[in-house]
Amino acid sequence: MDTQNSFAVTVTDISALEFTSALRRLQSRPSSGFFALIVLVFAFGLLLWGWDSLSTYVVTLVVFVVLLLYLEIKRWQDYGKFPKTIELNYEFDPNGWRLRVKSESSFCAWASTVKLVETKRLFLLYNSKNASNLLPKRCLSEEQITLIRTWYKDRVRTADSE
Repeated sequence: MDTQNSFAVTVTDISALEFTSALRRLQSRPSSGFFALIVLVFAFGLLLWGWDSLSTYVVTLVVFVVLLLYLEIKRWQDYGKFPKTIELNYEFDPNGWRLRVKSESSFCAWASTVKLVETKRLFLLYNSKNASNLLPKRCLSEEQITLIRTWYKDRVRTADSE
């Protein structure tokens, strides 16, 4: 392990803005079931009222808006479940990154990192297709941000050359 470029980061207070930003990024796309339901409502309206009826379009629009509101309310309910006193301890080096939460620890090599999403305020480190770890940029120096980007890009280059 190259200890010269290694560094550790502790995140003790995830802000509401950081968490909702990450949550929005993770839940920004409604599922295919959402669109299937809208199509079914529209088809039912066509059968019931026909093409020329305004009711078909109004009912479909109302169901669409109600479902979008439901998804937004669910997102905020999920925020309420987030433990606000959690402490995340990250360790980074050229081989990968480790996350320690309480007594649990997991290591993810850069070659196994599924994706790295970067926003204005944070990184989302994906260690699987559906699991990401939130890392606020406010906890990092510019040099550390550059190292994370470089190590991830090197992982992509290494995978392409194999």
